[in-house]
Amino acid sequence: MSTAIVGIVSELRSIVATWRREGLRIAVVPTMGALHERHLSLVRAALGKVDRVIVTLFVDPKQFNNADDLAAYPRTEHDDAAKLASVGAHILYAPDAADIYPQGFATTVSVSGASEGFAARSAPATSMAWRRWSQASSAEWCRSGVFRREGLSATPYPAPACP
Repeated sequence: MSTAIVGIVSELRSIVATWRREGLRIAVVPTMGALHERHLSLVRAALGKVDRVIVTLFVDPKQFNNADDLAAYPRTEHDDAAKLASVGAHILYAPDAADIYPQGFATTVSVSGASEGFAARSAPATSMAWRRWSQASSAEWCRSGVFRREGLSATPYPAPACP
């Protein structure tokens, strides 16, 4: 089995809509790529609970305070897809930054409590970027129906509440 690489949200929506019509359960594993065994273990755990697994790959430019760090971050999309195929993931969703942050995007999220922990102190850009990505992707997943019925996430973070 190969893992399809999808980069366009309308294509992802179409696939997810088909799966939902078929009554399949779907999980999402968010990543920044450069996958390793821990990522793959999340995929395996998700596959033990659901019918289809989507792994997201998004290197958030807003997460990096230094442009050189962003440029140096490993981009291994095809290697990641091969690793995901080896464990049975169905889709690698790899959107462009312009799709996540369209022109005029100005939303930020401030969460007290857990987000004020180590990551927020040691890497404030990372912490803020994760909250932005989480909010943007959660809204997208709600619109696409990935979380709406299943309420399942393969990550240690709870699935968002969807209308």
